[in-house]
Amino acid sequence: MLRPLFNITVAVVSILFSYSNSRSQSFDKPIFEMEKARHLNSFNKYLTEYRSDTNINATYYKLDLYITYAPNFLTGAVTINSTSRINNLANVFYDFSDNMTVDSILYNNDLLVFNHSQNKIFITLNNSFNAGQSISLKIFYHGVPVPTGFGSFIFGSHGNNEPSIWTLSEPYGCIDWYPCKN
Repeated sequence: MLRPLFNITVAVVSILFSYSNSRSQSFDKPIFEMEKARHLNSFNKYLTEYRSDTNINATYYKLDLYITYAPNFLTGAVTINSTSRINNLANVFYDFSDNMTVDSILYNNDLLVFNHSQNKIFITLNNSFNAGQSISLKIFYHGVPVPTGFGSFIFGSHGNNEPSIWTLSEPYGCIDWYPCKN
């Protein structure tokens, strides 16, 4: 007698489980698709509105960072190697949040003239470069990053208020904490 009751119980549980899974999948799929569409729309808007410096191709980044938690502060130097894509390149720009401060920019130990506005660093090179030539700049900066996106740079805590500092930088949050070609 126990055998048929056990079979019926297993059958009912199996049916409920498979119904639950199918309902869950059919419910989650539209939410997933909506989120995907929302992020794709944001990404497409960003691509149509943003123009990076198409005259250069960034090929290498080296970050030297000094970060403190109390007080929250970041001091950095980024070396960016780029290649000129045009002849007679005399100016470049990189993306970098206006919330941060650029201290100086070096090319071969020479100070370069720059302007930091509109979340960009506009740099006047000390000579012109032809297509294919490499440019290596070192940008010194400091400040407290203001996070954007999914948490580009966060001074936070976890557990029992243990300090934590983390970055996700998606989709375009790296400009919040270091100069780059976004």
